[in-house]
Amino acid sequence: MAGRIDSLSNAKLPRWLSITVCAVGMLALGVGMSRVLRMEPMLEALKAMLVGSILLYIGGFEKRLSMDDEGICDTKSFWGRKKEKRASWEEIDDARVILNKGKNIYVLLHGTKNHPPFTFRREQSDEVMALLTAKLSIERIYVESQKD
Repeated sequence: MAGRIDSLSNAKLPRWLSITVCAVGMLALGVGMSRVLRMEPMLEALKAMLVGSILLYIGGFEKRLSMDDEGICDTKSFWGRKKEKRASWEEIDDARVILNKGKNIYVLLHGTKNHPPFTFRREQSDEVMALLTAKLSIERIYVESQKD
């Protein structure tokens, strides 16, 4: 069985865009601080500092969703500090698999907690279905097919 199956629901900026966003964020923070030091109106300084802070946050954020033999994993990372939420297969009551015609497949997991929706490429459908049938009984997996 495959180790980890990564979802398409991951969110990470490309390296060049992350560096650009961070540079513009630092520039905006610098402009805001210079406005404070020059005693300009505080509202203008706060606007620039807020924009800079938001850009720095976006530049260092990464989200990853995956499934493996142990369960599902929702990892959020902010500048290297990771926060990982795991749910074992025992916590999942049932799964709903939506097959979108010729496109992605979607997996919705229901259980004791809220679980994020997963999006996978069509080529990953065999891996995903093998993992789901191995970890959940076949009666707990509902497959839907969308029509155009």
